[in-house]
Order: sequence, then C-alpha cells, then structure tokens
Amino acid sequence: MVISAQSSNSTTVNVLPGQSFPLGATVSGEGVNFCLFSRDCTAIDLLLFDQPDAPQPSQVISLDPKFNKTNNYWHVFVPGSRSRTGLCLSGIWSFEPERGLRCDGEKVLLDPFARAIVNWQNYSRTAARLPGDNCAKALREWL
Repeated sequence: MVISAQSSNSTTVNVLPGQSFPLGATVSGEGVNFCLFSRDCTAIDLLLFDQPDAPQPSQVISLDPKFNKTNNYWHVFVPGSRSRTGLCLSGIWSFEPERGLRCDGEKVLLDPFARAIVNWQNYSRTAARLPGDNCAKALREWL
C-alpha cells in the first residue's frame, strides 16, 4: 500500500508503511526504512534534509498511526531517500510531569539509533532546553 504524504514544499511524497524492525534508519537499494519506539508519543513527523546543515527540512513526512504504527513502534519506508543527508524526528508527547513525561512537541529529536551524527557546527544545547523550535540547532543523522 502506497501512502501519499505532503512534503514541506507542497509536493506529494509517496511512502510505504514500512517495517517495525529493525529500529533506526535501515538503508536498502530501494530506499530507507525508519523505525522508532515510543510508548507515549501520539504523533511523529519525519524530517528529511538535503544538506547536513540546512536550517529547515526539505521534506516533512507525517506518520499516520493507522498505517505507520505497530504497537509502540512507528515506522515508514521512504523509497529512494538514500540521497537525503539527514534526519530528525519531531513528535507530540504529553507534558505530564507527575508521570515523568516532560516532552515538548516543538523540539526536533535525534534518533537514538543514529549511526553518524552531523550539524555539530550549529548545535545548541541551550536551544534544546529552552521553549520553542530548535530545528536549525538540532543534531541530525547522516544517511
């Protein structure tokens, strides 16, 4: 089943539901399977960058829990995305300190299974800690 996702530049990107294993970004000859575990996340956007230090993503793919979620695993397969050079995840998590959930849906997060990390020259721990968008200052995975 092919799913159409809207890109940040208003073009349609065809993606597949993907596999719930293995975790992280798995590159194949046909594209990249992305898989992330999150027990508490309610939505995930996959951000793809054309350059490692680009301030904004060239594509944003919003994962649909009906097609891109198996139990607590969020997944999507992006055909041909090997040419992209970075990835970050953003999502919506609950802010419930009494349950230990202190996540900010505006923050761009690094995949914990990233194998190579870029954008160190722009990285700001302060931007990660303070309220608001940190996209330009976030680390990314190099694919």
